[in-house]
Amino acid sequence: MTLVAYTIARDEAAIIERLLASTADVVDLHVVIDTGSTDDTVACARQHRHTFVTRRPWIDFGANLTEAVRYASELGGWALRLDADMTVDAHPDLGAWLDGDAAGDVYDVTVHDGDLDYRLPLLTRSGRPWRYVGATHESLDVDGADHGGPLVGLDVHHYADGGARDDKHRRDLALLADGVDAGEPRATYYAAQAHWCLGQVDEAIDLYLRRAGMVDGWEEERWHAAYRAADLAGDVDALLAVWRQRPWRAEPLDAARRHVAADGAGDDRLFVERSAYRP
Repeated sequence: MTLVAYTIARDEAAIIERLLASTADVVDLHVVIDTGSTDDTVACARQHRHTFVTRRPWIDFGANLTEAVRYASELGGWALRLDADMTVDAHPDLGAWLDGDAAGDVYDVTVHDGDLDYRLPLLTRSGRPWRYVGATHESLDVDGADHGGPLVGLDVHHYADGGARDDKHRRDLALLADGVDAGEPRATYYAAQAHWCLGQVDEAIDLYLRRAGMVDGWEEERWHAAYRAADLAGDVDALLAVWRQRPWRAEPLDAARRHVAADGAGDDRLFVERSAYRP
C-alpha cells in the first residue's frame, strides 16, 4: 500500500505546516501543488521530508483538483484529498486494512468542522480517471465507481482558516459566472449562496428562484433553493408550500414562525399546517 495525500495551495504559509505535521505518520507521501503563492508556502512545505512540492498554473478548483488527484494516483495505490486548512488523524492499522480488506474504489471520510460533522469522498483508489466537477464548490465524480461507504479509522478536522477566506465569496462569484450564464444548477445555487453571504439579498433571491425552477441537478438542492428564496423574501405562503414538499424538514415552518412573529400578529395557517401533519 502507498497512500499519497494531495493538496492544492496558494499563500498558506501560516497553516500549511499544521497540515503536513498531521500527515507525517499517516501517508507515505504528501504532494503539495502550489498554484501561485507569493508567501513562503513552498519553502514551508519543503521542510517536511515526506512532502513533494510542485508548481502548477491556477485554472479553477475543479480543473486543478482533477490534475492533483490523477497525479497522486500515479504515485500510489490510494490518494487522499486534504485542503491546507485541515489536519488528519488515522488508526495505526489503516494501511494494513487498505492493503487487505478495502474493496471499494472510493470511501467517505468524516470531517469534523466545528460543531458539525459530515462525510466527503476524500479517499480514492488508483486506477480510475477521477475527475472533480465545478469551478468552485467542486464535487468528485463518483459515477460508476464502487462506493465503499463511510470509512472508520480516518478522521479529518477542518479549521476554515485558509488564506483565501477573506475574499472567498467574491472569488466564487467570478469562478461561477460562466456556469450561471450557462444555466448550470450547481453553479446557480452556489452563486446564490455567495450573494447571500455578501449581504446581496435581492441577487440571492433571484438566483435561488432560478435554481428552484430547474428540473436538472440534485433535487434536495432544488428544494433548499426554494426554501432559501421564500425565507429571504419573508413569504409565509411560499414557505408553507415548500414545507409541504418535505414535511419532515422543519426549517420552513420555523422560518414562517419567525416572520409571523416579526410582524407582531398571529397566523392561523401555521397551527393548521402543523396540526394537519402526522409523521
